[in-house]
Amino acid sequence: MGVLEDAFKEGTRNLDLTDAYDRLQAGYVRRRAEQLHKQKPSAAGLDLAVDMAKERADINTYITQRALDFFKGSDPRDPKHLDLAVMSKVTVSSDSTKDALEKTYRSNRLTWMRQIVWRAMTIHADILWSGSKPPKLETEALDEILDRRLRTVEQLHCNVNSGGVSIATKGRPWKVAGPGGPWTDGVLVRNFEYPFLPKDPFKDQLTKMTSWRDVGDMILFDPPAGQASVRLPKRVTKAWLFTIAVGSPFGWLTFQPNAGLKHDDVFSEMFDTPRENFFDRNWLYCDQTGSAVNIEALEFGMKRRPGAPRTNFENAMTREGYVRLGAVVRTHREKNLDILMSDDSDEFFENVFVDLNDIQVGDFVCFWNNHLYDLIAGGAWRNEYSHVMNIETDNKGNVATTTVGPNISLSGHGLVTSLYSAMATDMVDYVKKILAQLRTDLKAAVAASKTPPTTREGQTLVQWSPYESFDPPGAWWIKIPKDVWNKQWIYQTLDEVVKSVPRTVAKESGGTGYNAPPDADAVYFPLFEPQVSSTTADGDSWRAYLNKRKADASFRAPTKLNDLTVDGRLAQGLYYHGSTKTTIPVVRPKVRK
Repeated sequence: MGVLEDAFKEGTRNLDLTDAYDRLQAGYVRRRAEQLHKQKPSAAGLDLAVDMAKERADINTYITQRALDFFKGSDPRDPKHLDLAVMSKVTVSSDSTKDALEKTYRSNRLTWMRQIVWRAMTIHADILWSGSKPPKLETEALDEILDRRLRTVEQLHCNVNSGGVSIATKGRPWKVAGPGGPWTDGVLVRNFEYPFLPKDPFKDQLTKMTSWRDVGDMILFDPPAGQASVRLPKRVTKAWLFTIAVGSPFGWLTFQPNAGLKHDDVFSEMFDTPRENFFDRNWLYCDQTGSAVNIEALEFGMKRRPGAPRTNFENAMTREGYVRLGAVVRTHREKNLDILMSDDSDEFFENVFVDLNDIQVGDFVCFWNNHLYDLIAGGAWRNEYSHVMNIETDNKGNVATTTVGPNISLSGHGLVTSLYSAMATDMVDYVKKILAQLRTDLKAAVAASKTPPTTREGQTLVQWSPYESFDPPGAWWIKIPKDVWNKQWIYQTLDEVVKSVPRTVAKESGGTGYNAPPDADAVYFPLFEPQVSSTTADGDSWRAYLNKRKADASFRAPTKLNDLTVDGRLAQGLYYHGSTKTTIPVVRPKVRK
């Protein structure tokens, strides 16, 4: 057994690896052993384990003290973390549920504190331990990371999503006083809304609500041309300039440092509660809200870090055009935007691509729908800018992964904390509905011998049977031309697209009787699928069919096709390029000594 194996075995001897908290510590032992071994190549595994035992004791002592500070009122620093008793009074009539929710909030806080600290120490040990012998915790740096990350997830869960209570746009006890408000819904702890509402409670006022557009059972905030399609409380409106820019279909909100409002006052106003009146809330989209949460947490962390020089922070916050709310999480193409959270010289955030095993609670990420969404829909469900809320690790501290995705939980504006797999299912649900309607329209057109419909975004439907024909209406596909997959989706080859975008197929060498698709440079997404069992290696039923038919010219599938199964596996997830799964783009607090 090697030194590192010995160190891990001895270093985890007193841990119960069936316990989630102990697995966090096991992850620390595994990573830290590698670092210490590089520093002391001649040390035996037992020696490394002894060193790590002392470090683990220091970290656990730190967590215990911070838990006392945050729960028992001994915290000497201001401002304080969120008052969980206040946060748990979510609605006007929530007294009967307040105690239970507060208990949940307290449990969440402890879990988050533990995960934040242990994951930070695992990933940033080279910064968070001093260079002295023996090493000491860099507590000021660790405090800032804990403060900012905890503030981020608690604000998102408690204030943005009101703890998961009464967050739906339907079902709130609306009281509509008039076309210009106040509009109250009984919810006290909620800072952010999307700029749309259920139509029914406002039906008597609709004719007077000139800045709202009827979109079925909902109404959408749609002000006159030249005005923002988002809205902020009147007290802070003049502090923000709204602009449309490449990278965010809903635009950027840029802080105006010369508008006569101090930045800390602006963010305090945006986040303070209670605010039962809908007009007192921020009407923003997920990327803008996620950015605001991160900057408010930075303000909070800077105020709590005693003695920290504020010059660079003030320079950043008051630099013209530098502080923006929008799509700061990079995908495949965005580079340094020279703004806070997307600036290579940013002292307070890092905008980086990380391995799945380096994900931390509080990381700001983007969860992608299938790229097909752009071709059949359009709107707010292309992606969800989210924060990592929980991470389950395996016995070695790696992120646990199942067949339905990594075992992490995420939350975004209007999407309460849910598992990766559940968020994927939610994201593709709209795709499922649109495909169902497209199939209905297609079948009607085929039965009437009419021209097949196109998608809402104008993409062509084509009929193509790679081998034998299928029962009517046959095998139909959404054609994805090269200009789309190469220039918009930024893939270089057909093979890269097929490997990365779930359910797509393209021209291949084929077997006996193979018929090439109509356009050899296009990629095809199916509306129907063959009744063929598939393996993980196949990926789906069409690929299984193509593999089996190519390998065996006598193989035949049932001639009746099923409607395409749409589930969470269709989503690209945290990887813009889907199943290529290299690294994940994140925006996160920078560890600062």
